[in-house]
Amino acid sequence: MTHEDGDDAKLAAKIVKAIKEYDAATVTRNEKAVAAGKLLAEAQKRHPTEKAFGEFLKQAGGIQIRRAKDLIGIALGRKDFEQHQIDNAAAQQRHRDKLKAEKIEREKEKAALPKPDPKPEPKGKGKPEPKPEPKPEPDPALRNAGSETNLREFLDACDFFLPKLDEADLKKAIVYFNGGAWRPKPNKEVA
Repeated sequence: MTHEDGDDAKLAAKIVKAIKEYDAATVTRNEKAVAAGKLLAEAQKRHPTEKAFGEFLKQAGGIQIRRAKDLIGIALGRKDFEQHQIDNAAAQQRHRDKLKAEKIEREKEKAALPKPDPKPEPKGKGKPEPKPEPKPEPDPALRNAGSETNLREFLDACDFFLPKLDEADLKKAIVYFNGGAWRPKPNKEVA
């Protein structure tokens, strides 16, 4: 192992630690981003080609090149941390919207496909096999065909709205859900 390899290992360990601190930090996230970015800038100087830098980043905890360059930009003052956070959140939302649109499109295409014709039964010799008795239809009151779709929409709404709630409103939402206030009220018939 050469002296430079030892230095790289130490630098990689520092970067792993700095990235973990950055990911775990809340109040000092900006300072942690600058610290991690400075270490990454040093690593980029040591490994100037894109391929060499990418290989080094794999050693340094598997950080993606794009994330590393964002942190370097923040550390060098080329990027504003708050604006980066806003842009990143917007990009994530666009990605979720794109996935949702693709899913809806797939469901539309699936619904538009013609149903295959049932297989014609070959004519056999002798007695025909008895056909299985049809299963009784489940009680319509117990079956909710849209349940899976409703669950997906509920989870999407939770993913979208819950992160936007402050601590007090989040507690209210938990009480509302756990208390069952959202359940439909039973119809009371007057006798």
